[in-house]
Amino acid sequence: PAKEPISQEDEEAREELELMVRLLSIKNPFDRWRALTKEISKVWPKGVSAVDAIREQRDREWNK
Repeated sequence: PAKEPISQEDEEAREELELMVRLLSIKNPFDRWRALTKEISKVWPKGVSAVDAIREQRDREWNK
């Protein structure tokens, strides 16, 4: 039997469901993030917040 075309809305819902299933199949999705933050912490200056560091880079003369 021929398949009927589905609406754009239904196609988007199917894609979202597929993504959700793929994400939920990851046993521990934050392991890589934890490893990355651990490595960054090794070289990050003490007493400097990420917000302050970003603000400092935005305020640099060459960035304007």
